[in-house]
Amino acid sequence: MPGGKFSLVRRALFGALFVLLALLAVSPAGAQDDVSQLEELKQERERLQQEAASQAVKVDAANVDFSVLAQALDDINALVDLQEARLADAQQAIRSAEAQVEAAQLREVEISSEVAGLQGDVADLAIASFTGE
Repeated sequence: MPGGKFSLVRRALFGALFVLLALLAVSPAGAQDDVSQLEELKQERERLQQEAASQAVKVDAANVDFSVLAQALDDINALVDLQEARLADAQQAIRSAEAQVEAAQLREVEISSEVAGLQGDVADLAIASFTGE
């Protein structure tokens, strides 16, 4: 059974992705629409990859051609790679956010110190003005 059920699913997935990409290329949209369409395409790609991996899991390894089994494993590995990349991106975002929080806290300390210094200067000026010095 070369190709078989798995091949049909794969062709359908690529067909759907092709249609989505064609619609993106044809539609005259602003930058905001492009961003939202890109997000939608990313979500659709992930859904298609998950569906392909789901179908790959259903492949009967004992009764299938080696090429179909190899493709199923490739699809599963691609999904694992995608999830690992998403995890790495999330971890990088966390590190970046932590660095921004730390920088903001340091800046808060600097500003508090400047405010205290300015308040002292204002008090000194008020005294000097009051006493006529």
